[in-house]
Amino acid sequence: MHILLLTSWYKSSDDPLLGSFFEEQARALQGEGHQVGIIFPDFQPPSAMFGYKTKLPYFVDDKGLATYSKNIQTIFPFYRKGNYRMHGRGSEKIFKDYVKRFGMPNIIHSHSANHGGIAAHHIAKKYNLPHIITEHLTTIVSDSIKHPYDFKITREIFRSADKSIVVSRIFKDILVDALRLHPDYFEVVHNMVSYLFFESFKSKLFVPGEDFIFLTNSFLKKRKNHKLLFDALKILLQRKHHIKLKVGGYGPEEDDLRMYVEQQQLDKHVEFLGQLSRQQVKEQIDNCHAFVLPSIFETFGIVLIESLASGRPVVSTDSKGPRDIINDSNGIITTSFDAADLADAMELVMLNYSSYDQKKISDDCRINFSEKSITAKLIRIYEEVLDNRKKGNRAFHEKEKKDLLLTFDYELFLGKRSGSIEDCMLNTTGIILKALRPYRVKAIFFVDTTYLIRLKEQALKSEACRNDYKAIATQIQQMISEGHYVYPHIHPHWLDAVYNEQTNQWDAENAKHYRFHNISETERAYIFDNSVQVLKEIIEPVQPGYVIDSFRAGGWSVQPFSDFKPHFIKHDFKYEFSVLDRAYQFTEAQYFDFSNRPDKLIYHFDDDVCVESFKGRFTQFVNSTIELDDALQTKNRVVSKIMRLAKIENNKYNGQGQAPARKLNINPKSEKGFPASGSGHFYLSIDLMTATYLPAYKNFFKQNYYMHFVSHPKMIKLQSIKQFVKFLEFAFQNFDVETDFKNMVP
Repeated sequence: MHILLLTSWYKSSDDPLLGSFFEEQARALQGEGHQVGIIFPDFQPPSAMFGYKTKLPYFVDDKGLATYSKNIQTIFPFYRKGNYRMHGRGSEKIFKDYVKRFGMPNIIHSHSANHGGIAAHHIAKKYNLPHIITEHLTTIVSDSIKHPYDFKITREIFRSADKSIVVSRIFKDILVDALRLHPDYFEVVHNMVSYLFFESFKSKLFVPGEDFIFLTNSFLKKRKNHKLLFDALKILLQRKHHIKLKVGGYGPEEDDLRMYVEQQQLDKHVEFLGQLSRQQVKEQIDNCHAFVLPSIFETFGIVLIESLASGRPVVSTDSKGPRDIINDSNGIITTSFDAADLADAMELVMLNYSSYDQKKISDDCRINFSEKSITAKLIRIYEEVLDNRKKGNRAFHEKEKKDLLLTFDYELFLGKRSGSIEDCMLNTTGIILKALRPYRVKAIFFVDTTYLIRLKEQALKSEACRNDYKAIATQIQQMISEGHYVYPHIHPHWLDAVYNEQTNQWDAENAKHYRFHNISETERAYIFDNSVQVLKEIIEPVQPGYVIDSFRAGGWSVQPFSDFKPHFIKHDFKYEFSVLDRAYQFTEAQYFDFSNRPDKLIYHFDDDVCVESFKGRFTQFVNSTIELDDALQTKNRVVSKIMRLAKIENNKYNGQGQAPARKLNINPKSEKGFPASGSGHFYLSIDLMTATYLPAYKNFFKQNYYMHFVSHPKMIKLQSIKQFVKFLEFAFQNFDVETDFKNMVP
């Protein structure tokens, strides 16, 4: 097998140890009989155009390892897309030279998305080569993907790769969350420890009274948290322990750390070793009793497995990555980043040093992290990828569970338009539930709780209302039992509705249900308190403890929205309040900022007549009113216009807030099949969201996991349901979306 590694950093004359584990991996693969080469396309941002650059030899036969290196200077300030394209093309030129000399590789394996992964993505796509990427860097989530285009290209790299590898389980969880990708995209393969650390095993004894030697070795920067270790050392010295701490490594914090050691009067107990070669690291580990790593965050922790390979127990802060490495038999992970806690852990290792079986520590490390063990896992992945390519299974779509989160309103129309409970709620909602079952798609149903409250009150006097309330409650319980979500749809308009016992109708035609600014404090309390209570009473028998922490409210019905703030707080509906100007029939509209409540689903749709997008994750295609100059236009032309407007609005406003709504008029009688409201507008229901027209929304479905399809179930006709099922089938075949409901909430 011919394997080409593309690295994001690599050794040079300025730093001969940088990226040493890439070289070790390459040589381990060579040792298994495979042809291996390395390309290091050194990405240079525009800011480095006139600065110092490390001199890189273009080609080196490095003891049988073909290695190409080149600085690739990009030139476009503030234009990431252009710079990344330039980097890809520059890397391709190196790739062509490599291929002329050594032939076309079977596999491209890149290390880290920025920027070796970008180069590999470009080459693999152009030459139709299998691409495997391993991510090592924490900066991919802390720094690199803050910019929208960085997020887009990074996500694209991992989605299009034949296999994405991460070095620890916790790092996998972080990437899944940060990039909003399905967990199946990633496989955990730990870093390997060089054979050098297994070559000669030397047990280290500790004689009470002599110095207990701790070693730490890392790049000297703030994330490595050396000052915490020095503070812990000071505590141990105050406890009268005899300790020597050796500090390997170099970096920008070295001068500050040396000064801190002097200030704390620790200079007699701390020795700075400087930059260490691999052989020197091995010698220092052999001469220490234990290794300590005080880092704030580690994706893995190679220095830990190097120490374990040599049989030395380790102490580490809970910097996430070490959870895959340390157990009770080989060391201790602290429970906090407190100096006393780290000192306690180091003291436990000292006091129980004789209980650690150093040979077993080394043997266990060999089983889990040796070159032979990790190389076998990589070769298995390479072979699986090549086999999948032969079978035509390139992407993850076939094996990824696809899911959608949909929302529906569960409400009656007012007055004469209301019809029966069966027509407006029960029958249509039952059809929706039936349509969702085969796909295991979850939905949120927003129940018109103000109406439900009034219906419950009237049930004490009217058998018809009692039966209606019971039927609605039964269906809500069914929703919950099938795994759907039910939240209040809070309206004030039913407060004034009058029930007519003769017709079993609620007459709200003449009620003052548009009292935007005249809802009393008592009425507000009534709405919120009873909305939560009535749903809890219905849901409790089938799901005890169900939490109602979300709601929907139409902006047209509750302005001024700020009057309701005390009730949001009371019921734990937390929010950020803001006002947006809109070019619709209202001068004010409100929406919520989700950023401070990642574990809750709290949102407010100000109306049902717009296409709106929030941070590229939630998209609403609901009841959009359409204006056509010619009332006799065909249905297809109507659809075309809807999609054109939606596309324009998404491109312009995606992630930047809300697009201005479009108020558009049409003669409802001119378009057969379009459900119409009584106001002269017609609503875009799901009968337009069909497989036929879905391709126009392709980008939306790739980037957004939530869809709001329709507000009023009464408007959904049987034909709409059929098209809805077609839509689900089409979406499941062509698009991948999140499976876990909680991950859909930003």
